[in-house]
Amino acid sequence: MVSPHEKDENLDQGVIDSFGHEWATFDYGETETAEALDAQFEAYCAPIDLSQFDPKNSIAADFGAGSGRWAARLVPYFSLVYALEPSDGASKVLQNKFSDEAKIKVLQETVGANSIPLESLDLAMSLGVLHHIPDTGLAIKDVSRRIKPGGMFLCYLYYNLENKPFFYKFIFEAVNAVRQVISLLPQRIKRVVCPSIAAILYWPLARFSKLMNRIGMNTSNIPLHHYANMPFVMLANDALDRFGTSLEQRFSKAEIREMLGLAGFDINTWFGLFVPANTPQEIVDRIYREAVKVIKHPEVTERFIREGADPVGNTSAEFGKIVRSEYIKFAKIVKDSGAKID
Repeated sequence: MVSPHEKDENLDQGVIDSFGHEWATFDYGETETAEALDAQFEAYCAPIDLSQFDPKNSIAADFGAGSGRWAARLVPYFSLVYALEPSDGASKVLQNKFSDEAKIKVLQETVGANSIPLESLDLAMSLGVLHHIPDTGLAIKDVSRRIKPGGMFLCYLYYNLENKPFFYKFIFEAVNAVRQVISLLPQRIKRVVCPSIAAILYWPLARFSKLMNRIGMNTSNIPLHHYANMPFVMLANDALDRFGTSLEQRFSKAEIREMLGLAGFDINTWFGLFVPANTPQEIVDRIYREAVKVIKHPEVTERFIREGADPVGNTSAEFGKIVRSEYIKFAKIVKDSGAKID
């Protein structure tokens, strides 16, 4: 085992200890949270298809495993899951929870100094963790060194609300000021204050969003709308997570792309329209013109940007160049991986 304090200077011990207390308090052993956690995990994993991994030969790691709520849900898809967690409190929770689970290996180690072999992971996962590390970009690089060529990285980072209305940003600045005060309080006081915030602030907004959802209203601009269907224990946990830590960073889409690019990740994702071969050119041209009209419509453009996408509207020739370059790139990845069709 690698000591979490031995080689890794890219950490904040106070933050590690704070999260250790948090996950020792909210270990998610309660059955009432199972359904909500399943839904949350499914949402996190929406960009990838976990069924593509070979459960007999694939390896995954959860960097910053906390109570093990996500590592446990990776087990059906992998032969081995590393649950990496630097804090004493959460590591004890993990050891107790997974003592009889042969597929999970608990490591009390850090992102920057751990015993996971280089280029060994088919999937690296870190959900809501790396923005609590002093140098997030360096942490992403450390994770990338453990991923094999062609492997995947599923990461959730806090964003800076660049695509949200002004009032969102105003609320965030106010909340951030409160966080900086609460994070300095002793743990025993945080355990009282943060659930109180959940009861006074999180719960009413979450239930209001739930009500609006039921009558078919769009709740995307209601603060905390994503908590609509979560039980109170998860709201209390997230309030402690949000207000209890002294180090929290938020990034723009451009900053995230830059960090991932510097770590060697291919981060381009695109969507396009295809038509059958030999479709008459006049029909192709008309589809293109009509599609561009829709994409360039202000409301559609705004919705794309709000969802983190860049509306483009390439011509058929420009899109064709992208498809051909992607074909060449992924053909090499498939060849290098040795993958074969059964």
